[in-house]
Amino acid sequence: MNRKRIFSALITLIMSSGIAIYTQIPNDSISSGSTQLDSLKMGKEVFENSCVRCHKLKDPTRFTKEEWPKLVGKMQKRAKITDEQKEMIIKYVVSEAKDT
Repeated sequence: MNRKRIFSALITLIMSSGIAIYTQIPNDSISSGSTQLDSLKMGKEVFENSCVRCHKLKDPTRFTKEEWPKLVGKMQKRAKITDEQKEMIIKYVVSEAKDT
């Protein structure tokens, strides 16, 4: 019986400290992280749907963060994507790209 009470108290302590830690996170950082994630997901979707029309998809890690914007810029007209779509693709591939 003592073990059950100790276990229950321990669980309660862990859960309450977890909630306290969570409530200390500013709301704006949660929403901006979610917005950024949504933006990357949309960029990935545009990348996969637009680029595959002409060739096999390139692995985002194949090129560097400096190379991707130039490559996407060259392909924009052929892929018939807007400037906004181009920027979404660049954000996505750069987030996955190698540093140098």
